[in-house]
Amino acid sequence: MEALNRDFEMEATLCTAIQKHRVVRLKYADDAEWRIFRPQAVYWSTVDRINVTGIQTRNENDPSVTEAEVRNFELAQIKDVQVTYEEFEFDSTLDPTEERFANGIICIIHPMKLG
Repeated sequence: MEALNRDFEMEATLCTAIQKHRVVRLKYADDAEWRIFRPQAVYWSTVDRINVTGIQTRNENDPSVTEAEVRNFELAQIKDVQVTYEEFEFDSTLDPTEERFANGIICIIHPMKLG
């Protein structure tokens, strides 16, 4: 696995957001504006990159996209991330046995514990 250029701080920020079911704002690659994203897992991709998967609910760079969609972002291409106080519901459709997770999951969303 290619761990030389890992951004452990970015991984920790996203994993904390995943653990707390918090929406994040991120800027990816050459984005000038924010993307609004519900992160669900950080994992090693099948091409040995570290990715985050989740649901993008808004892309301020492309307002014509109005539907929420599943997106995968390579952590090395994320230029900025901000964890918000907005919480989101657990999505049980994420399947940790999918082929894309075969190289390992760093952190993954779980249902919130009550109490």
